Amino acid sequence: MNIQFRFWWRWLLVVTIGLMIFGVSFFVLPGFMQQVYNVLFFSTSQVHTTFNEAASAYIRFIYVVLGTVMFGWALSLLFTLAGPFKLGHLASWWAVVASVATWFVIDSVLSVLMGYWQNAVINIGLFVLYAIPLIAIRGHFRSGSLQAAG
Repeated sequence: MNIQFRFWWRWLLVVTIGLMIFGVSFFVLPGFMQQVYNVLFFSTSQVHTTFNEAASAYIRFIYVVLGTVMFGWALSLLFTLAGPFKLGHLASWWAVVASVATWFVIDSVLSVLMGYWQNAVINIGLFVLYAIPLIAIRGHFRSGSLQAAG
């Protein structure tokens, strides 16, 4: 594995592990994450106090589900990065690109359409953290080869 590939590959691992930790925070600390997003979307951490108990419980449930899905997605990315991606398999590069691009486009468009543009801004940051290394090392991947490992 050459130095450039190793640098960007490690970058992707760090970003993915960060995404996993972020996902875990949604199901380990759903109340705290709700307050963070309340500030982001509504400029106050206490907006959830205006909801009745059933609505508040449902919002906590959604945060837990969001966190587990995010963790599972990041875990599958991590295994892809640690296995076939590290070996230079072109299909693994496409798997990561397709996964990140699909999430980014759908989540960002729906966020803006629903009036939560702030989430789309956060998405841009994470997308860039994936896009830069994926573009930088694209040339290391060849169909069925071990180009990246060389």
